[in-house]
Amino acid sequence: MKRLLSAMIIILLAVTAGVTARQQPGKQRPSGQTTARKDAPGSITGRVLADGGNPVAGASVMAIPASLSINPTAMATLMRPASTDDDGRFQLNDLPQGAYTLYVMTPGFVISQDAIENRYLRPGDSTTVQMIKGGVITGKVTGPQGEPVVGARVQATRIRDIENRLVKAGFSSLSFISLAIYDLDWKTDDRGIYRIYGLEPGVYRVAAGGRKALPSTPGAYDKDAPTYYPSSTADTASEVVLRPGEEATGIDIRYRAGAGRSVSGSVTGPPAFLQGGVTVMLTHSLGGSLAGATFVLPGTPSKGFVFDAVGEGDYFLTAYAGSASPPNEIATSQSRRVTVRGADVTGANLALSPLGVVTGHVVIEPAQGADLKEKCKDQTQSRLDEVVVRARPVAGSKPEKDAVSLIDMLLSSVPGDKGEVTLRHAGAGHHHIEIDLPASIWYVRAITLPGATSSAPKHDAGRNGINLKAGGRLEGLVITLAEGAASLGGKIVSAKEGASLPSRLRVHMVPAEKEAAEDALRYAETIAKVDSSFEFRNLPPGRYWAVVRAVPDEESPEDPPQPLAWDAGGRAGLRFEGEAINTVVELKSCQRLADLTIRYSPAVTSPTKRRAQ
Repeated sequence: MKRLLSAMIIILLAVTAGVTARQQPGKQRPSGQTTARKDAPGSITGRVLADGGNPVAGASVMAIPASLSINPTAMATLMRPASTDDDGRFQLNDLPQGAYTLYVMTPGFVISQDAIENRYLRPGDSTTVQMIKGGVITGKVTGPQGEPVVGARVQATRIRDIENRLVKAGFSSLSFISLAIYDLDWKTDDRGIYRIYGLEPGVYRVAAGGRKALPSTPGAYDKDAPTYYPSSTADTASEVVLRPGEEATGIDIRYRAGAGRSVSGSVTGPPAFLQGGVTVMLTHSLGGSLAGATFVLPGTPSKGFVFDAVGEGDYFLTAYAGSASPPNEIATSQSRRVTVRGADVTGANLALSPLGVVTGHVVIEPAQGADLKEKCKDQTQSRLDEVVVRARPVAGSKPEKDAVSLIDMLLSSVPGDKGEVTLRHAGAGHHHIEIDLPASIWYVRAITLPGATSSAPKHDAGRNGINLKAGGRLEGLVITLAEGAASLGGKIVSAKEGASLPSRLRVHMVPAEKEAAEDALRYAETIAKVDSSFEFRNLPPGRYWAVVRAVPDEESPEDPPQPLAWDAGGRAGLRFEGEAINTVVELKSCQRLADLTIRYSPAVTSPTKRRAQ
């Protein structure tokens, strides 16, 4: 747990280094930050289970607040993890009202793909986390004459998942766990034997020697380049395939002692972002795992940095820095690809550019009419600070997509007391606004920006997204939430009796009204659970077609694609298929439908009409 927290602190160092140290006591709160909540803290409870429904005792559970981008001090919640009891139950207490992402860790286990029922949890929620037994890689490290290499660090880096899909570079829930495991101090014993446990299923590279990615106590082999299994560089390493709970034995490494190479360069950028120091990350090009991190201290001549003991291979360099004024701003460099081949790499210069900011408000449209108010009176009333707003880069608009992104966890925000919302740390390019709502009567009715002129129509950001320049600022975003949301649940069955279903299915709700064809906010999609059940919440009332599609084999659960409704062609394709299949469901305001059955066919062959059962 402490090692994971140290990794997260390094991630946020670029934000806080230039911010907290320079804010003067008693200084007025910066514009856009939310004020403190007066409501009493709450709790998130749940249970952690392993295969067969067996409880996992002693697991560490912590809650990551969605408000980190506007309130870095919320990191304090990470310092209060809870532990599961003998029955696998946990309770995270004293959580300020808001939205949280849950992370669970325990030695020897990893989180399954269907680990947590909801992406965000709020105080008062209860959830179940499913874990699976992790895999093991074990072997022996020997020298040129077969002698045991004692006390050498050994690391296993996951580069693809078990379906041979590239692992996403970034800090998702699964990669947080991977980083925690990666940073454990696995070493060979006096016989040269090592054993790494608690690994996710996937394809791995295993290496001995070299220094750890994160700062740690010195080791005897820190200045050596890593030797990869069986006795090679990263480029020619043999891969180890590890299935769920499997133990891969005999992964023996013949150690090749030799000094690693260095990678050095400098950082340039606006003075406000250089005053507090700069974090520079070195990541492997394949899989995006962290190879090293360094902090360029204030006053360092030419803002120079150096990584030593780097093995041969391809890497990305990325720089991050926080601003002293204005506070809570971040600048990043584009990720620069460097290749280490037989010589040191010098002159790797990184230019910082400020990230963008979007400001606006969340407004609520109350239910109108006595009948609607009566229908919705028993529905859960939620709070604005439980709404999560996020600017998600559209596929293809993120130049550093192949490198690890340290700001992904900072792209979310929550509204303030009066609905004011600030989205920080958005990179240059095209984005869509994603909104996660609590289980309430709200649905997203509109997302708009002011028109180009006072007389021009509003920009439909819900359908068309937003465009940001480097360091740009967009103002006037209005997110309109309306009361009267419906919810829908059910199960998918095969249209052909006795036929099996694909392993993964995606359910789309497509507006059947012609006038709603281009209303991207009327579309919704979700991945069905392993038992083929599905659930939608916060749906706008209306008439829908239900469309089920098999998830492509190459699509990784760790890196889901953007919603089809963001693209005009995607909307048109869904409507064509929906009209052909004609599985229709009509949802009234505040209706709760839980027993819809959808029949799945591999392809649309004719516009046969079928009604939902």
